[in-house]
Amino acid sequence: MTNRTDLTARYLDAAAAQVREPQRDALRRELAERIADTVDARVAAGAAPADAEYATLAALGHPAALAADYLDRPLQLIGPRYYLLWRRLVRVVVPIAGVVAAVGSAVGAVTEGLGAAQVIGAGIGTGVQIAVYVAAGITFVLAVMERNVPAKDLDPSAGWRPEQLPEVQTPSARTVRNDQIGDVVWLAILGALVFFGNQLSFVRGGDAHTQFLDAGTWSWLRWALLALVVVELVLVLVSLARRRWTWWFAGVNATVNAATVAVLVPVLSTGRLLDPGALTSAGWADGPELVGPGGTLATVAVVAVVVLCVADAVKGFVRAARQSGRSTP
Repeated sequence: MTNRTDLTARYLDAAAAQVREPQRDALRRELAERIADTVDARVAAGAAPADAEYATLAALGHPAALAADYLDRPLQLIGPRYYLLWRRLVRVVVPIAGVVAAVGSAVGAVTEGLGAAQVIGAGIGTGVQIAVYVAAGITFVLAVMERNVPAKDLDPSAGWRPEQLPEVQTPSARTVRNDQIGDVVWLAILGALVFFGNQLSFVRGGDAHTQFLDAGTWSWLRWALLALVVVELVLVLVSLARRRWTWWFAGVNATVNAATVAVLVPVLSTGRLLDPGALTSAGWADGPELVGPGGTLATVAVVAVVVLCVADAVKGFVRAARQSGRSTP
């Protein structure tokens, strides 16, 4: 049976999250009074307090829809039926599609030997274009479905129950969640860069392309790094779905960081990542020495990898400690 002692607090938090900061306190007060009055009336009629609270929240319906009613701002696309689903899809799918398209376009521009300004322009232009197309496609599909599919089949507010309310989030918890969403975007970009890394080249001798990365090293390093990125991405997505970062997650995160150090440091310290011949051909005469064994840039890269991985591992344990502290009675 669902624990309902904190259902009202969760409902108020979910409803307040739908409005702007200046309006939240007023909405909380008005809604709390309405819930309390209704619960008292049900208890006076003979209902148990927990059952009265549950029935009251169920009658109020989805908190996002209720908040829209309080603002006198109907949730409406073409009609109101699929607005909540549309908003959820646009918030999640459109940014991911835009970022992936931007990275792919930028990598393609690099492989064609275009300049930095052209690479950036191609990435931004394609990302925005794809984001607009995806948003328009989602809107069109849901507008058509609104006229043909029963609301109960897809509308997130249809069949809503109070036990579906998210846990109350403190400001620090919201910050952690935002950080995790940022991690997902960053890992998606990093994965794309690793996957297309072997296409990073420059034009030499007419139409001939010369690869910067050492072919022998990159043939195995690419897949090792992709595996680590995928594990980290799955870890973050699971923690987002569970709305919690546990000690177990922190341990896996630390293991991934340790594996990253174990994979990258030997490659960077021995100068096996970049092709010395390609650096010389590109006009960087000092390149092989700087990125070679004991080179200045090689040393800086090794230190940077170690520091970043240690910092990320520590951050994971700190995050777990904070969430563990909040869950302790």
